[in-house]
Order: sequence, then C-alpha cells, then structure tokens
Amino acid sequence: MPIHPTDVLLASTRLYSSLPVIGKHLEPFAGLTAMALYGGHYAPAAMRAAVVRRTGWGLSKHDNEPEVEAAPVATAGSRVPPFVRASGQRRRCLHTRAVRYGDHPAQLLDVWRRPDLPPGAPVLLFVPGGAWVQGTRVLQGHTLLSHLVKQGWVCLTMDYRVSPVHRWPRHIADVNAAIACARSNVGHYG
Repeated sequence: MPIHPTDVLLASTRLYSSLPVIGKHLEPFAGLTAMALYGGHYAPAAMRAAVVRRTGWGLSKHDNEPEVEAAPVATAGSRVPPFVRASGQRRRCLHTRAVRYGDHPAQLLDVWRRPDLPPGAPVLLFVPGGAWVQGTRVLQGHTLLSHLVKQGWVCLTMDYRVSPVHRWPRHIADVNAAIACARSNVGHYG
C-alpha cells in the first residue's frame, strides 16, 4: 500500500507535538496542519457550491462538462465540511459556554440545548477525541450535538487536561468531574 504525503505530514505533526518540553507549544501547529489539509481537500467544492447557491450558475463551462443545473446543487453542497455546516446551528444551539467544572483552567464545558426544552430531557456528555493529547470542545462533534439538540437532548462538550503535561489518570478524573458537574446542575440546564 503506497504511503500518501498527507499521511506522512500528519504523522510528523504527531511526532513533534509529542516531544518533551517543547511538544505542548507545537500542538497548535499540528491542529492547524490537519485543518489546512482538510480545508485544502474541501475548499474547491465548498467555493463551487457557494457560487452555485448565490448565483444559480456554475463557475465556468468547459467543452466536455455539462452545465450545472438545479438538481446537482444539493450534491455540490454536501462536500462542504460538516463543521462549516454546523456553525450556524452552533450559534442557535449553544446555551452556555465555558462553564467551569473544576479548578484547573482547562476544565471547561459548553452546554448545548434548545431554548424551549421541556423538563426531563436526556443528557449526553461528549468527550472530544485526541488520545488525551489533543482534544478540544471547540471543533469536535458540532454536527452530532446540533442534531441531538434538535431531537430534544441537552448536550455537554468538555475540555480536559492533556498529556504529556498532565499524566493519566487525570484525564479520567476530568471526565468524572464533568459528569459530577452535569449531575449537580441538571435542574439548572434543563
């Protein structure tokens, strides 16, 4: 199986962000690299879909390409990255942001819910992925959270202390603290 240059670049970001002492300062560059690769893949289709939505016609017609019609517009829009589609929904669904659930500055969570939420709604705590090394509530899971909020759920997404600065089991302690915070404030957030 051939190795793709994108895989090599992502592996190198993983390597330099795991370096002792300086790795924690290089973590944001790893995230930016991944976002740039993701955006570079989806940007042409996203721009084409935006132009088609705004103007109703394609960018340009080549000799061998059929003209863009109304039906393919939905197909072109589906290539927009999910977090871009969810950004408008995030503003409508995000109830409270940066709620402290512990003493450490990294122990924050966001509360997502509908304004007209009836009492007794189910609750989901979303723990962002990142192997306890890099994980943030800011970009992960927004599409899922928006969907669940529309279905009547209260969703919490959390930040936690990351390795290598904070060793295991502090990550698990952060998740347990977020669960305890959710249970103690269940009436306050619906």
